[in-house]
Amino acid sequence: MPAGDLMLLLAPLFFQSAHIVAKRLMRKVSPLIVVTYRLLIGGLMLFVSSPLLGINPMNETANTPHDEIHFIIYMGVGYAIGNAFWHCGIKSVDLSKARAIMTSYPVVTVILSMLTLREKPSLIKAVGIIITFIGVLTLSLLIAEGRILTEKQSKYDSAFHSRCRDMWDSPR
Repeated sequence: MPAGDLMLLLAPLFFQSAHIVAKRLMRKVSPLIVVTYRLLIGGLMLFVSSPLLGINPMNETANTPHDEIHFIIYMGVGYAIGNAFWHCGIKSVDLSKARAIMTSYPVVTVILSMLTLREKPSLIKAVGIIITFIGVLTLSLLIAEGRILTEKQSKYDSAFHSRCRDMWDSPR
């Protein structure tokens, strides 16, 4: 297996485990504080460990053409804003539902890559993205209509039914 494939398979493990920790932490701390420290600590960790990988971040940045520095700034700002939206969203939504909704990001990626990079997705990729988007939209609508119960709703529903059963079965 190529190293890139392995890295892409490992990335969700680290993303999702970090999201679970972040959701728990947000019971006591603002989502924006979580995002701030997540990006600050992650950035510092990469900055400090990059020489171990043979990368000099100061040299890499110095060699970047001045007309492309704004892209680096935009990437940082865009990533921070996206993380802020994500963390504010997962604070109030079940993580499984949030993850299902986020699977629609390939649609945005494909559209932006077509507009900015002039990339053309293959037919099979386009069909796959459309099927995924329709599935996520359907799942979100079914959850919103109450046809599919989330974990919180399911626990509440089970407790409610068990109280009703107890009341029904109790002697009068």
